[in-house]
Amino acid sequence: MALTLKTKVIDKNVRKRQTFVAEMSKYRGAFTEVGIFEDAKPTGDEANKPENETIADYANNHEFGIGVPKRPFMRTTFNKHRKGWEAMLGKSQLKIMIGKDTVKGALFKLGLKAHTDTKKVLRDGPWKPLADTPYKREKDRLNKNKVLINTGTMHNAITFQVKVGSKLTKASVSQAKGKV
Repeated sequence: MALTLKTKVIDKNVRKRQTFVAEMSKYRGAFTEVGIFEDAKPTGDEANKPENETIADYANNHEFGIGVPKRPFMRTTFNKHRKGWEAMLGKSQLKIMIGKDTVKGALFKLGLKAHTDTKKVLRDGPWKPLADTPYKREKDRLNKNKVLINTGTMHNAITFQVKVGSKLTKASVSQAKGKV
């Protein structure tokens, strides 16, 4: 007497996987950028100054030490927070897989987190002051020794954008709240 067994695999998650694969393929090549972009406009008192140097140029000079002490706030942020951002994306991938998030939503959340982290690193230093002059000491005292925070223009210009295919979505903190 021979015993024959038949097995049938029932994959209850096949639709979820198909949805996940379809969602991911729509966003192939999508990314989030964080920083100070060329079109950043000065605000407050800085908006009235007729200067050729853009906020992005000014930030670049500080990042790489061009004419000022090197203050690599972007690279410092990346090195300090990269693993946390990667973990965040890993968790987002699982949420996307079970339908509790979208790729675009995950990229916006990543942008918002990296934006916040970058502002904090810029604000908290430790950065070398430009010069030890009475004027500079007074500015530092007023700004509670926040070396790269004088008018706040560079700090306020840090933002993020999400690129999906040929569409670029520029975001600000106020846009990201409630729309992710």
